[in-house]
Amino acid sequence: MTSETATTGGPERAHPLRRHRRLAWTSGVFLLLAAAVAVLAAIWDWNWFRGPLAQVMANRMHRPVTITGNLSVHPFSWQPSATIDGLHVGNPKWAGPGNLADVNRVAVKIRLVPLFGGHLDLRLLEFDQPSLRLFRTADGLATWDFSDGKRPDEPLTLPPIRKFVIDGGRIDLRDEDRKLKFTGTIDAKERLGGENRGFQMVGDGTFNDQPFHLNVTGGPLLNIDRTKPYPFDADIRAGQTYVTAKGAVPKPFDLGVFYMDTTARGPDLSLLYGLTGVPLPNTPPYSLHARLSRSGHLYRLDGLGGRVGSSDLQGWLTVLGRPGGNPLLKADLRSKSLVFPDLGALFGGAPKTGAVATPAQKAVARTMAAQQRIFPQATLNFDRIRKLDADVSYKADHITKAPIDLTAGSTRINLTAGLLRAEPLTLDLPQGGSPAGCSWTGARPTPSPTWTCACRTRGWSTS
Repeated sequence: MTSETATTGGPERAHPLRRHRRLAWTSGVFLLLAAAVAVLAAIWDWNWFRGPLAQVMANRMHRPVTITGNLSVHPFSWQPSATIDGLHVGNPKWAGPGNLADVNRVAVKIRLVPLFGGHLDLRLLEFDQPSLRLFRTADGLATWDFSDGKRPDEPLTLPPIRKFVIDGGRIDLRDEDRKLKFTGTIDAKERLGGENRGFQMVGDGTFNDQPFHLNVTGGPLLNIDRTKPYPFDADIRAGQTYVTAKGAVPKPFDLGVFYMDTTARGPDLSLLYGLTGVPLPNTPPYSLHARLSRSGHLYRLDGLGGRVGSSDLQGWLTVLGRPGGNPLLKADLRSKSLVFPDLGALFGGAPKTGAVATPAQKAVARTMAAQQRIFPQATLNFDRIRKLDADVSYKADHITKAPIDLTAGSTRINLTAGLLRAEPLTLDLPQGGSPAGCSWTGARPTPSPTWTCACRTRGWSTS
C-alpha cells in the first residue's frame, strides 16, 4: 500500500512542480528582457537617427532639412514623446541659399492607443523660438508651397492638438506679387497678457509702399474642444485701407474651413489685390461689409453690402481656386442707384470721376460726354487680368450722371483666358436716340426705350 501510493502519487505531485519551474523560468526571461530593454533605452543614443529622420522630412517637404541639436525620444509610455533641438528647413532650389524656417526646439507628445485605430491624437505640439522667412516671387512662386508643383497645394489641416504652444516666434514675409513686406511676432500660450486670449500674430511692414499693420488674435490653444468653433479677430491697416474681421474656425486646426464677418473701407477696391489676390476694378472710395467663408478652395462673400463712391452695392461673390488654372470669380451684384462714374468700369467707362478723380480721368470723362460715347479708347488695367477668369452679372435699377442720358442698365461680364466680353449689355434711355453699336429691342414709340448693345466684337483681349 505504501509503495503503491508512493509510486502513483509521485508523478501527480511532480507535474505542478514542473509547471511552477517553467513559469518561473519564463517570468525570469521576460524580466531579463525588460531589464535589457530598459538598460538599452537608457544608454541608447537617439541622435543616430537624426540623419534618417531629416531625410524623411526633406522628402516630404521637397527641400533640405537638417537637425543640428539633440534628438530625444521617450517611447515607453502610453503617451510617447520626442524633442528635436535645432531644426532647420531650407529654401527650395529656385529661391537660392538660406532657410525657410529655423526652430530652436520642437516638442511632440502623442496618445498611443488612438494610433492602433489609425488616428493621430497630439497631446502636445510646442515650438520654441521658431523663425520663418517667407518669400513669393512676382510670378507667384512661394517658398511655403510644399506641393513641388506635382499636386494641388491643399489648405493646412492638423490633427487634434490638446496643447499647442509657440514661444517667441518670428515671421518675415517678402511678397513681390502682392507688393507686401511684413515683419512680426507670433505666440500661442495658455494666456497672453491680461485678456482671455492665447494666440497673437502682430507686426508691421509696407504694402504698395504704404505703412502696413496686422494684428490677429484668438482664444487660448489649450484644452480645445474639437467640436466647438475656435474664435479669432483680425485687424488690418494698409495705407488708407482698413479691414476688420471677427470669425471662427468650426473645427480647430482645420484652416481649410472658416467664416468671419468682415468690414472693409479704403480709397480703391483695386488696392485689395495684395490682401486677397483677386484683381478688382479701380473704384472711388468704398465702405463694404459681408460674411466671408472658406470651404477648401472656395471662398464666398454673402450678404455683400455698402457703398462704392456715391452708389450702393449689394449681392454675393465667390472665388474658386483651381489648381493648375486661373481662379474663377463669380458674382451677382446690384445697385438700386448707380452714379455712373462710380462703377463706370463695369460699362467700360472711366474708372474714377468726380472729387476723387485725377485730372486725366476727368478729361477722359469730359471727352466721352462730349462725343456721346459710352466706350472709351482704353480704360482697363491689364497687369493682373490674365490671372483671373470671371463671370459677373450686374444690374443698376437707376443710373445718374452717365456720359449719355441713361435711366437703368444691366450687363453680364465674362473674362476667360484674357478675353473680356460684356454680353449682353442692356441700357434704358428716357426717349429717342441710339447709342453707337447698339440695336433697338423695343417697340416704337415707347416712353422708356431699351437698347441692347452686342459687345462680342468689342471684347478686350490681353493677349
